Amino acid sequence: MSEFLKIVNNGASRTLVVFSSARVRAGKFSGTRAFTDLSSNYVYVNCPNNNWYLNPIPGLGDHPADVAERLEQELRALGSTEVITYGGSMGGYGAILYGAMVKADHCIATGVEVALGTEGAFFNKLCEETIPDDRKQLFMAAVKAAETTQFHCFYGELCAYDLWGSLQLPRQDNVHIHTIRNEDHSLPPLLNHFFGMEQFVLSCCSPGSAAPWQAMTGTITRYPDAIRALYRHDVLGERGDDIEAAFDACLLHMDGLSASILHLKRAILKRQRKDLEGAYSDIIVAVENNPDFYLALVHAANMALSIGKKEEALDFARKAQGFIIDRIRPFYQARYTLIRCLIHAGQLEEAGAELNAMKEKFAVASKKNTHWSRINELENVLTQRAARLSLQ
Repeated sequence: MSEFLKIVNNGASRTLVVFSSARVRAGKFSGTRAFTDLSSNYVYVNCPNNNWYLNPIPGLGDHPADVAERLEQELRALGSTEVITYGGSMGGYGAILYGAMVKADHCIATGVEVALGTEGAFFNKLCEETIPDDRKQLFMAAVKAAETTQFHCFYGELCAYDLWGSLQLPRQDNVHIHTIRNEDHSLPPLLNHFFGMEQFVLSCCSPGSAAPWQAMTGTITRYPDAIRALYRHDVLGERGDDIEAAFDACLLHMDGLSASILHLKRAILKRQRKDLEGAYSDIIVAVENNPDFYLALVHAANMALSIGKKEEALDFARKAQGFIIDRIRPFYQARYTLIRCLIHAGQLEEAGAELNAMKEKFAVASKKNTHWSRINELENVLTQRAARLSLQ
């Protein structure tokens, strides 16, 4: 058996094929703890050197067509009458590509890249092999040819590159694009936390039934121009009047929930050019339209501080901290911001307690960890503020 393939035969008629994400070493696989239901068989797949399942995979094949044939053999040996593929990021690419090639019933993917090698791609940073261009073309051709397979692709609305990638997917009745509000590229830990990964995947395979995750979905894919503007800003790094004008034009026709992302970006641009009141107005619209937009809440706290609104800043910071989920969404920016707001509000005892809690959290971290510089900075500010109060 290959160190890039693991089979779990539970004697079931349904088989889940789980493709590992990047940076999972040989002999290890994504999802082995998340997928454990005895009512399914499992086929776990990995690839060497983060090669996006396009170059040779030892023991499985030298070409994607060979790998697909090997997977079909394993699926037949398991007696599979229902096949579901799943993966996140690089694993999502494998799930869609091979799900299409083996004609799976359902393919579920998060953060899947379509146009490999384009500006901002995770592929560019992580893939350690040279991939022939003709192999990069297999993905789109396979999806277009798999007319009976249902594809469900999930993207975080805060990842502009992922959103831009969603525009490249074929517009077919069997290709379903879902976006998750207020989240970035790494969706699987969050989805597993709230729903259980296996339950999430299986819920995507039940057409017509309401799934709990649907309450988290957004609508930004209705606005391709807004996605292109976000890509220009976040990925290509465009700044200045042109990108702000692009945001302005998009905001004229967007619903409030989706518009909150652009209001945040526009607020940041205004703050950078010292229009503090204008920035604060935009960020208020963002958090009013989308109260769960925890990243905007942090910016609202900092922008409120910049114009002397200490009580409002502290209120925003407390709300932002309420969205922290340890080990899933640590959101250190919210912790820093709350301490900063507490210091400005003169609530030094609580600020000290929050700071000590952060220091305990990083007690085992290297002193070179970037979080320590922020902690030391806050500790110095707190010490100075306490010293000034003691002299009054």
